[in-house]
Amino acid sequence: LELLPIEGSVDDTIDRFIRPFDLQATPLVRAGLVELAPAEHLLIVDLHHIITDGISQTVLIKDFMQLYAGETLPNLSIQYKDYAEWESQRIHQRAGARDFWISDLSDELPVLDLPTDFKSPAVKSQVGQSLDFTIDPATTKALKKIAREERTTLFNLILAIFNVLVGRLTNSTDVIIGTTTSGRPQAELEQVIGMFVTTIPLRNFPRGALRVREFLRQVSDKTLRCLDNQAYSYDELLAALKEE
Repeated sequence: LELLPIEGSVDDTIDRFIRPFDLQATPLVRAGLVELAPAEHLLIVDLHHIITDGISQTVLIKDFMQLYAGETLPNLSIQYKDYAEWESQRIHQRAGARDFWISDLSDELPVLDLPTDFKSPAVKSQVGQSLDFTIDPATTKALKKIAREERTTLFNLILAIFNVLVGRLTNSTDVIIGTTTSGRPQAELEQVIGMFVTTIPLRNFPRGALRVREFLRQVSDKTLRCLDNQAYSYDELLAALKEE
């Protein structure tokens, strides 16, 4: 824990505290305490993404709040190292998951020709952008109604709609959309801090001959099968596909 003097504004102090980590040295987390007033302090925690995910941050904040309130944190029945060891031993489950993904993605994969507003840069980068928008209450209610009627989730319904949109924009009936999962299939992992997130590619076929609800059922079924096989990591999958 570093005691940080305020130099300039609080934001300036926070910016100076955040700095690159050396992945060869532990710990990959650092904490700093700033005294704003005799009875007012600011706790700053900087963690590398390789050891934490979004759920972990929620767990960490909750733990800090409990400690601040003078409460005792419950003992965990499992640690991240136990999870890592358990993962390495799931040979049969991982083999089955590998077979599923190879079967699903080993043929010719689609290259989506999305229309763009600007020319692609000469040098590829991983810098992206996001677009936020709000769906009005009436439309949201209608979407939830359809999801309930089809016994599926709102995620699957939105995914089906997005598949149709991408298919129309690219004139393609073969669409792969990536998504992430929490990677915490066991209840014991819900309170463990670590990097569990898994990326999975969801491949669907929005063909014009399908009725909307029929396609939604296909998407829902495919999502469930992909989630059942998420034990095989995306990095391993990419390596395996190159070998095919």
